[in-house]
Amino acid sequence: MKELQLPKQNKIYLLGVELEGGWDNCPRNFQDDGSVECAGDTTGECISDPQKLPSLLKWIPQHYPDYTNDTCGFHVHTSYNEMRDYETLMERKFYDFFLARFAKWGKSYPIRNTAFWARLEGKNTYCRKVFEPLKQAFISHKGGNRYTHLNYCWGLHGTLECRLFPMFKSSKTAQAAVCELVDLIETYLVMNRPHPLSIVSNFVPVKAHATPFFPVNKIKAGTRFPQKSKIELSFEEFDAGWAAVVLPLKPKAFDPLDVP
Repeated sequence: MKELQLPKQNKIYLLGVELEGGWDNCPRNFQDDGSVECAGDTTGECISDPQKLPSLLKWIPQHYPDYTNDTCGFHVHTSYNEMRDYETLMERKFYDFFLARFAKWGKSYPIRNTAFWARLEGKNTYCRKVFEPLKQAFISHKGGNRYTHLNYCWGLHGTLECRLFPMFKSSKTAQAAVCELVDLIETYLVMNRPHPLSIVSNFVPVKAHATPFFPVNKIKAGTRFPQKSKIELSFEEFDAGWAAVVLPLKPKAFDPLDVP
């Protein structure tokens, strides 16, 4: 087990996590989850508020479940200062980079949790090895299409959700996984820039509704940002897959929502 190193958080604005498991005492921000089957008086998931990485790393052990098993997942949401960065992460080569980094991390940490390796290989119903950001981006409800390593839940939460991790036995391992995720995202965004576009296609996104967790407009105050109902999705097909870019049609400034 390596010493926890805090990565720089420049491109990522806020993070949030969902902890699935069982608790002897019901935690704050608890929600039922029918997929969780484990011990404890209260079983389901505990959802954090969006926050910066240092405070999130403190929050995780304070709310970590008393009981977990292979039915429990550990999901991490990230929002971004610039929409162009979210777009860049919709490239297929980012997914390849993501898989390679976590395979390397799992071996070097090392991760002996068999549930992690099963999820990495896509051998979990709720964590499939499928990459389909264009199918996920404008959906404003929860459905089976979100059960992938990376869920581009822009239309619902305005975030990129990583569903790769199981609930590790130790909260320290969960903290290390979050740090690795942040580091690989920040590294990829520094190394890559959006490609020029050659094909433009207009999509009419479904109307998204407000949500108390991970709101789409939880962006820096004063930042100009497009409404979810006023966006254009442009894309270019490359040999390695799809590169997607979301562009504002009629940008409108507004203040971030208050999070309970």
